[in-house]
Amino acid sequence: VVADEPGYALVDDPSRLFSDAGIAQALEGLPVEMRLLKHGGYRDVLVENPLRVSQVRISRMILDAEVVINLPKCKTHQMTLFTGAVKNMFGAVAPRDRVRLHMLGEFAAFGEAVADTFSTCIPHFNVLDAVTAMEGKGPSHGRPRQLGLVLGSTDAVALDTVAAHLIGIGADEVRVIGAASERGHGTADLAAIDVGDADLASLRQEFE
Repeated sequence: VVADEPGYALVDDPSRLFSDAGIAQALEGLPVEMRLLKHGGYRDVLVENPLRVSQVRISRMILDAEVVINLPKCKTHQMTLFTGAVKNMFGAVAPRDRVRLHMLGEFAAFGEAVADTFSTCIPHFNVLDAVTAMEGKGPSHGRPRQLGLVLGSTDAVALDTVAAHLIGIGADEVRVIGAASERGHGTADLAAIDVGDADLASLRQEFE
């Protein structure tokens, strides 16, 4: 199953959503279903040791899956500064709860709320698309920026730490990353992350 849950547009038109995004074309001929998460319903989940959110409704499809592969884009974000693997799983939250948590408004509060919800639906693997990334006033009013990279990790926090660094943002500036790390869901220490032979200094760009 390939699933998505847009919050504000194309919410009832999965065929157009998957076609416009190129997902339908990429999956052509494969034994794969394309579904909206809301069609599987939601389940109330308690958050252990919450920073901001004690209970949240999470997609049943995500909770019941044997394996979850998270496919975020690399983007700047007006409310979290950076959005990647951890923030992308916020899409597993019921839309009404997402609207409510956005109303927290404050940079730190919303970031901690996202980290709380992430703790209820941690993916098994993350593949971040930074081929064409976004800079500026994302997620709705940013501009495309070419990075030409694809990053993968079982650790969403480490993945976001590296990706944020590559666009000129420190993990300590992104409360989503810091809060998820504090909750024990991965490392935000760039020096402790194994990136193989990748030369991060040569790949780094400064994003607006």
